[in-house]
Amino acid sequence: MCMCKKPTINGHYGYQWNSENEIGVFPVHAPAPRELDEIIIDEPGRCGHGIDSHHLHLRVVKNCGKYYLLTDSPRGVHRLQLANSFAVSVLEKMDSDSRYWTLQMIHHTAQREAREATQAERKFWRQAAADNRIKTRKVRNQNQVEVWVLNSAMPSFRVNNPYCPA
Repeated sequence: MCMCKKPTINGHYGYQWNSENEIGVFPVHAPAPRELDEIIIDEPGRCGHGIDSHHLHLRVVKNCGKYYLLTDSPRGVHRLQLANSFAVSVLEKMDSDSRYWTLQMIHHTAQREAREATQAERKFWRQAAADNRIKTRKVRNQNQVEVWVLNSAMPSFRVNNPYCPA
């Protein structure tokens, strides 16, 4: 748990992991951009507002006219495509802290939604398997198999969402 006495940005003096450690500098660990990526926004991890986010370095890059939010994790660099250049221009007008916490919110929201969609799809396929409704067919002259579920459509992902009542 971060024990910084005041909000501290990675790469700056003031980081303290616990009360026994001396105050120092948390290293900057930025996600690596791809070859054609142009870095537009670079926000190192930080703490503040009672949140320890030293582990999350955020970058916005531009590649072939599209904008992406880059984050790094033990599984590699994650790329989330952002809406458009207008959204990025709004981010560029913010101060560093506001921009960081907004990008962090976008990152965590995207992660949560992806996790919930994956869980809903797994539940759908588990129920179809339990009901013996999964069918397969080899595609003629190809090394492929078609897979489908009988008598069903993918459920709405918002049906059981407590934040969005039906």
